[in-house]
Amino acid sequence: MPLSGTFDTVSLSGVLQLLCTEKLSGILRATNNKEEFQLFISDGSIIYASESKKEDRLGSYLRRKGIMDELQLRECLSEARKKKQALGKIVVDKGFITLEMLEKVIYKQVEDIMFYLFLWEKGTFEFRMSKLNLQWMVVTKLSIMELVLSASRRADEMVILKEKLPDPNKKLKITKKSPTKEDNLSSQERLIYALVIDGDRSIRQIIMKSGYDDQAVYKAVDALLTKGIIQFK
Repeated sequence: MPLSGTFDTVSLSGVLQLLCTEKLSGILRATNNKEEFQLFISDGSIIYASESKKEDRLGSYLRRKGIMDELQLRECLSEARKKKQALGKIVVDKGFITLEMLEKVIYKQVEDIMFYLFLWEKGTFEFRMSKLNLQWMVVTKLSIMELVLSASRRADEMVILKEKLPDPNKKLKITKKSPTKEDNLSSQERLIYALVIDGDRSIRQIIMKSGYDDQAVYKAVDALLTKGIIQFK
């Protein structure tokens, strides 16, 4: 029997806890306007997550870390489509990353998606029980309860950041052409700074371009604004 509802009437964390307690298997699909997210659940554990709009997170991670170049990534993505397998399975089989590394990336991807869903005020969800075909992917079983707690903490922090930076579509510009050592920029802050220089972008555009999750970009932008290195136009 399908389990469905709307985010303004039903707690997503409550639904996830139910799936965990009952050790159910299937796909939880959440939609909001043109966005769609899917959580793949096996015996009450999350094994994978996907989203419709953003570039593949694993591919973005592998490029940022210099593990694969653009050509290698395109070839692996093409092979994944032809074989109808997950990108993670392809890159592990080819030896680009270890299974342990893949598990960490998948955990972060699932946490990011759950964190984003916890911020939704409107939208719909539907869970359909089914026996999943796991041959197309590397299976990593993740604790729903642990992910719910972690994503909830991040969502609470994000609410505060959004109150400080309420308009994600407002353009940013630099105020310092060359930050100094005293500015003590993190690697994320340096990338965000470079994207503001490069393209006169908004927070929303930086999120799409950088491959970082919403919270990481908001925190970096907030830090750069506080240090006086960038400002809104």
